[in-house]
Amino acid sequence: MFHHAAARVFLALTWLVALVAAMLLRRDGWFLTDGAQVGLGLAFGGAAGNLLDVVRRHSIVDFIDLGGWTVFNVADAAIISGLLLAFLSGRPTAVFDLVSP
Repeated sequence: MFHHAAARVFLALTWLVALVAAMLLRRDGWFLTDGAQVGLGLAFGGAAGNLLDVVRRHSIVDFIDLGGWTVFNVADAAIISGLLLAFLSGRPTAVFDLVSP
């Protein structure tokens, strides 16, 4: 899937855009808690692992098969769990001030 250099460059640029977006959101009050920081670390660590697979092997190796369509690797699990943790624990309190009575 990532045999063309353009696909690898696109993946790397997507990773960098996500990193910049996280930094901008943090500046605006998101991701300030310890849980959010751990979540971002998991997500970006997983993304870096997949990016390393693409650079070294030209594909991402998925080796956990739960049957059906569910095939993933540890990096994918870190990305999903990290993003959930970051967004659930890293919301700015200003968002709740707008909706609370």
